Amino acid sequence: MRRAWWFALGLALVPAAGMAAEPGETVLTPLPSPAAGEDGPVVVFLHDARLAIAAGRTGEAQEALERAQTRRLTRPVDMRRTEVPSDDPVAGDITQARSALAAGDKAAALGRIADALGLLGQN
Repeated sequence: MRRAWWFALGLALVPAAGMAAEPGETVLTPLPSPAAGEDGPVVVFLHDARLAIAAGRTGEAQEALERAQTRRLTRPVDMRRTEVPSDDPVAGDITQARSALAAGDKAAALGRIADALGLLGQN
């Protein structure tokens, strides 16, 4: 009984991040958070993504683009139109930037970010 208690205590003290994965198992780590934080505006997330790409931090850029897209697509929608996808050109540019970044095409990603910022009246 005493041994089981010490074993349980040991498990509680070992952080999950320090535990090894099983062979063949993939461990995903969270992407770095952009400087805009959790609730930044679309423009700030896009600027963060641009800076992160320029600095070679593609994981941070990906996270910033995902947050920009989520923020842009969060809108009130009539219940009868929930199945209609957004035709927002800014959201489209962000989608293309994410795809380009995933394909390793940083120049195209930066171009789509610039297009989205242009539509938002930013540079």
